[in-house]
Amino acid sequence: MRRLLLQRGAGYTPDTTRFHTDTGGKRGLLVRAVVRLLTTAAARHKALLQARPYVFTHTITNALTHMENTLVATVPREQQWSEGCLLSRELVSVVSGGAASAQLQEAGSGAIVEWVTSHTHLSPALLLALLSSASHHVLHLNHRNPVLQACLNALLSHPDWSGWEGEVTWDRVVSLLSFPLTNPAAMLTLSAQDGHLLVVYGHTRWRRRHHHLNPQDHLTMFTSLTDLLPCITLSVDIEVGLVLLLSEIVSVLVVLVAESAALECVYQVCASLTDRLSLWAPDHATTGLLAAIGLGRQSPLSLRTRFLCRTIATFLKLQMISDRTFRTHPAHTHSETDSTQPNTGELCTLDQLRALTTNTVYTPFSHTITQAVQFLEDPANCIQDTPRLLAKVVLDLFPEPLLRHLTHTGPSAPPPPPSPSAPPPPSVAALKY
Repeated sequence: MRRLLLQRGAGYTPDTTRFHTDTGGKRGLLVRAVVRLLTTAAARHKALLQARPYVFTHTITNALTHMENTLVATVPREQQWSEGCLLSRELVSVVSGGAASAQLQEAGSGAIVEWVTSHTHLSPALLLALLSSASHHVLHLNHRNPVLQACLNALLSHPDWSGWEGEVTWDRVVSLLSFPLTNPAAMLTLSAQDGHLLVVYGHTRWRRRHHHLNPQDHLTMFTSLTDLLPCITLSVDIEVGLVLLLSEIVSVLVVLVAESAALECVYQVCASLTDRLSLWAPDHATTGLLAAIGLGRQSPLSLRTRFLCRTIATFLKLQMISDRTFRTHPAHTHSETDSTQPNTGELCTLDQLRALTTNTVYTPFSHTITQAVQFLEDPANCIQDTPRLLAKVVLDLFPEPLLRHLTHTGPSAPPPPPSPSAPPPPSVAALKY
């Protein structure tokens, strides 16, 4: 009986309906005590932190595991969000500055990322709360970006979490994010360089969701996102984030064309975009001395991503009319290469895309290639259909849950009526780029 009274006094009981009203606060005090213990030990025993950092990281990962187990086992589902925010806010203080030393902040950030990445999570509750707390309270970019990247990846890569309080979707996680920086250029550049492309995508979605953007804002966003592409270190590991980033770039492009805002500038940036995608499309590097003799370095991207880059680049080139405007109606003619000009080694042409159907390397993608060629040859598809083309390729070649929302792209808006002087639509046989 005495033991039961002590447990009740501490707020502990297997019956979650009979917790004390201040039990949540007591849990928060426990986590705060752990953080205080870590910061005090790191300040008094700097040699220990330097020689045996795993002692501190294990403490943090064990605390996170205990927090998640407690939320799942003892907290009603409708209260897990508020309880998780309370606990995670206390824990992320170990990486948000204040009493924590720089070395402890780095160790704490690494421990959180390791736990989020490698731990088998029972519920998204703590991950959602951790994402929100890190986004609002961790300001150091070197610690903030890895935690956000890990949380976004863990939440949206899990195939079985649909239906949890309205599903774990991009719309929901974006609503939890916060980016207080007035000038996000440094954060976006660092994220791109470090391969944290989910953070870049999340920021773009967050800004478009929470801010009323005018045409100039869209142009700035389109330009800045395109300028980030050369900063990315290509590898198979960042491909999903790269696809998300490309999807957002083409979405903003479609908005700009619909707004008819600064189309000449948009055209120039779009040309830079197609040039970058064209560099990523070949199987081997096309620049440099070795590439000149056919010994270019093997592309670090997978075959499916190179095909996506080639398809989008080819389609955009077809929609960029020679008078520095875009095809917005089926009656507008496609862009064509002047056959009287010498061959300049143009990359990503429609003929090259057609040739992939006979390339044995691309045999697994034969159906997708055929559909892509038909999409590009159809004069009814204009610049505003670029997201739909990307969605078709993603649906066929990218099964990752992180990209599932891209395949739900609805039909494009009906095109505006053509001008009286517009020429008739060209036949399929005439489409040659």
